[in-house]
Amino acid sequence: MSAIPVDPAPGGLLSVAGDGILHDGYSVTSAYRGRLVGVESEYFIVDRETLELRDCLPILEKHSQFGARLKPEAVREQIEICSNAFFSIVELETQLREDLGELIDLLDGAGAMLLPIALLDGRAHAWSSSRKLEMLHQHLGAPFKSHAGSITADQINLGADDEVDAFRTFRKVLTVLPEIVGLSAASPFRNEVPNGIACNRMDAYDEALSAIPALGGIPPPLETLAEYAGFIGSQPIFMHPDTCYAYVRPMPHRGVAAEIRCIDKQISLCDTLGFVALGKAIMLSNDERPMARATDAALSAARRGVVDRDRATALISSLEAFLPSDEIHYLDSLKMKLESGSTATRLSADCSRIGYRPLLRLLAEQAREELRAR
Repeated sequence: MSAIPVDPAPGGLLSVAGDGILHDGYSVTSAYRGRLVGVESEYFIVDRETLELRDCLPILEKHSQFGARLKPEAVREQIEICSNAFFSIVELETQLREDLGELIDLLDGAGAMLLPIALLDGRAHAWSSSRKLEMLHQHLGAPFKSHAGSITADQINLGADDEVDAFRTFRKVLTVLPEIVGLSAASPFRNEVPNGIACNRMDAYDEALSAIPALGGIPPPLETLAEYAGFIGSQPIFMHPDTCYAYVRPMPHRGVAAEIRCIDKQISLCDTLGFVALGKAIMLSNDERPMARATDAALSAARRGVVDRDRATALISSLEAFLPSDEIHYLDSLKMKLESGSTATRLSADCSRIGYRPLLRLLAEQAREELRAR
């Protein structure tokens, strides 16, 4: 890691030199507010009749939370729902359902639908306009333009009480990354055809960053804000938290110990909340597992889904003890993946049975039905 310049003034901050592109210098700060959990859930927007991508932003600007909890994405045919940070998953679910319900109503009026799928490749989309995107296009080139707009995810944000607590949680997440990737695998298609890979979204994610691969991947097991500052300062080109695209990243200035970015967009809110519960239980647990093989095992999980079923089952069982009794049921969706087959396996089977386009319609209609039941 690069040397970290420290402001010698009392209470001085760790700083990262400016990249001369997006910023002129970055001071590492922390804003930890407790062991809270939040979710950022991305969706494609498609036309109800044709299932083609739709830019509905002029309509969605009418949403009561637009610009706050409802945010535009890098491409105009996607939208992101961002929850507040909660300790209670029940309260988080209530807020998500309210925001998604209002979103569904607006899209119904426009003849459009949400499509909860993690990879939708081979389709033209319109990029949003921003200086950051212009710089990413310039430095990451054609691979970024080809792939970054074709993927969506469910990102889980875990909070912390303080710096020590934050980096303990960050390291705990890294130790179970293979299980997170394997359980969340829900993108078995490439160019509308099942190809035997459980998590093609991760391939597309890596391909989008292929011009500067060090911006992504699995980060080192950081232990302090100083090490985090060194990690950001060693990033190629940009050297800023917002352009670090590691599979898991600390965001201390937001009070986030671990932003888990390697979760495929889940096909149901129930499944999304299962990963919220998993993240919360990891955050609250006192169990630190060995980190050996995490990188190889995570990459294997992206290909095959859950690699070690016994370990994944034991993990979920052990983490139940750290959730309130009224939240344990949120883990049921993850248990079902282990018992009856992964989402990727089920999507592949459904595609073989009814075809790819009918499957997309089914996913969109099921999402609408689930989200209107509020």
